[in-house]
Amino acid sequence: MRTRVLRITLVAVAVALLSASLLSTLLIERQVSRELRGRLDAVLAVAAAQADDVREGIAADPEGVADRIAADLSAIGQDIRITLIALDGTVLADSASDGPVLETHGARREVVDAIAT
Repeated sequence: MRTRVLRITLVAVAVALLSASLLSTLLIERQVSRELRGRLDAVLAVAAAQADDVREGIAADPEGVADRIAADLSAIGQDIRITLIALDGTVLADSASDGPVLETHGARREVVDAIAT
């Protein structure tokens, strides 16, 4: 009798732990999705507001453009690194760098995918 009660209790505890784990995973996923969506919306809003200025400014001062976009995002609570990359993969500017960046990201998968679209 005691063994049966112990087994039932263990099964009930296991089911409760599994249910709690599943529920917390779903809640965390929902929260992370909301946060990422909010960050992406903020980035897109800043990018859209600066689109014309960015096109003209990249040729003259790519570092200034990257720093300005990063500063605008930081002003709305989005501390995001901005890297401007030419179609050949050359890094034109990086908001986290002091001075010119002499590297290429042309072989990175995300850059190749972005250029392809």
